[in-house]
Amino acid sequence: MKRDIPLKPEIIIQDNKNRICEGDSTLLFTQETDLSKYEWYKDNQLISGNNPAIYVKEEGTYSLNIINEDGCSSKSDPIPVEVIKNPPVTLLINDINNLYLTHLLSNAPTMTSF
Repeated sequence: MKRDIPLKPEIIIQDNKNRICEGDSTLLFTQETDLSKYEWYKDNQLISGNNPAIYVKEEGTYSLNIINEDGCSSKSDPIPVEVIKNPPVTLLINDINNLYLTHLLSNAPTMTSF
């Protein structure tokens, strides 16, 4: 049985997380399954994977080209993924008994003692 493909496949982002923290990842997937080929692109460059879903952890614009067994294809709209850099952390040792953790989030850093 031949499988029709949609005019434009939809990329779904797990939990609508297209903004992720540095070191994290998000899942991109399509509900179009049982096709012959899935071609994922990042910034218009083909990336590895022939699956209906991929985990991404790099910033970029992702798209998907799906292909049925007859060779007919359809490409999705691009989806941007943004990576938010983690704030810098500085450890300051005041003396042997106290350790202070400074988060440099603004011009006036906050200090947490434990």
